[in-house]
Amino acid sequence: MSSSTPIRSLLDENVRIELAKLLSERGIDFTDARRSSGDKTLATVSCAEKRIVVTNDTDFSEMCKGDVFGVVWLRLPQNDPELLIKEFSAMLAEKPRYAGSLVILEREKRRVVPLPVRVRSGKNS
Repeated sequence: MSSSTPIRSLLDENVRIELAKLLSERGIDFTDARRSSGDKTLATVSCAEKRIVVTNDTDFSEMCKGDVFGVVWLRLPQNDPELLIKEFSAMLAEKPRYAGSLVILEREKRRVVPLPVRVRSGKNS
């Protein structure tokens, strides 16, 4: 058994209910986003509660470190819950620690890249 902190998730409202059921069955700490929560609100909650946002939303793939705690971007067919469960389960089996990362979850492929650091201009806008 690993001593690493298990993944804590914040499920975007666009994520299939089957994923919430999987996390619940495994005793994994997750919370559902409130309906109609904007991306900035989810990102703020993600940072405040140290939760990885799990989403189908492309906008989260463009966020920077500090804007969001971490992101799992589901790039899987929306109409295939079995594939979602299979790929997400495989990711969980690796005991992931994805703070500060963007995880792109695809069919039989997973890429993990650091969230980019926001480049600040010399002037405050």
